[in-house]
Amino acid sequence: MLSGQFATKEEGEGFDFFLNFAIKDISGVFDSPFWQRELLQATHHHPAIRHGVIAVGTMHRRYTSCQGDSTDNLFLDRQLQFALEQSNRAIQELMKSTKAAPPSESNLKTIMTCCILFSTLACLQGEQHEALNHIRYGLKLMKELITMVFSMPNPMSTWYCHPVTLKSLRRTFLGLNVQALSILGSASLTHWEKIPAHFLENCQSIAIHWVSLECAQHYWESLLSNTLAFAQGAMDMTDVNGLGDAEGLGTWDNSTPELVIAHLQERFQTGISRLHRHFPEVFRETADPNAIIIRLICAQVELFLMVLTSTEDGARNPDDEEPFEALMDLVTRLEDSLVEYRETVCKLVILPLHDPY
Repeated sequence: MLSGQFATKEEGEGFDFFLNFAIKDISGVFDSPFWQRELLQATHHHPAIRHGVIAVGTMHRRYTSCQGDSTDNLFLDRQLQFALEQSNRAIQELMKSTKAAPPSESNLKTIMTCCILFSTLACLQGEQHEALNHIRYGLKLMKELITMVFSMPNPMSTWYCHPVTLKSLRRTFLGLNVQALSILGSASLTHWEKIPAHFLENCQSIAIHWVSLECAQHYWESLLSNTLAFAQGAMDMTDVNGLGDAEGLGTWDNSTPELVIAHLQERFQTGISRLHRHFPEVFRETADPNAIIIRLICAQVELFLMVLTSTEDGARNPDDEEPFEALMDLVTRLEDSLVEYRETVCKLVILPLHDPY
């Protein structure tokens, strides 16, 4: 596919392993335009992304080799060294491109794409703290990119300036943000990147028709991200007014959390009604894996809202568990109930920070 762009046999093998094995394991349950199409297209035009992909493919090969009964330590050492070399080359290419031109939408997309690849690479090495740092930096750049795009006279004019779309980057970072907020402690949360509410809600797509299950997935991922960010104090409330305009939900005072919760609850009820109206099969016993995962996302949102409501009402006993820990315990039980089914039907390999549902 890219044979003319590989300098060595090892680079070709790393890319081949990424294409045939790593994508299936990393992308998760739903089809992912980012992992399955756009990232591969970007390797043709952006050397930094190409070297990042090769690094992830090589490291994933090493990761899966470690799971076997017989382990060739020399092979594993070579794979680790080569993956790190490719990662360093990706960084060098990023530095070269940023020095050669002023910040642009294309440059920011390339850097954010590499943040996702570097985060994946760190996960495969078991370096969770490093993975979180890459996610946090990518979220910061996402805020800059959104500001840049919407300050243009015609935001659609640069829609095809890069193989990776803003929509795909947003979806991917939403998932990573949810996972990060799920494991960060209170001390770490104070340094986490606060995400603008409009970025989490994706106002432009709230009112679109649900022509496919993917549309429903976008809606529920956004609502889960928004609810979790609000629960963890990681939502930037400075631009929260007007969030609900697309569905006539009105605006609120930034200092009134009760109204924010009411807005989230209304979004939840609207989403449930639309699911019953457009995709009733989601609630059937024989639902397919994608539908079951959407139900799990709905359950997580409902649990968060229950905790938020009880906290605001003062109904929770002070001696009870912290609401977040109690909620995540319930979510874990829900996830455990799907493990056998998912392993049988979806054949997933669960990697930390890359399979949130």
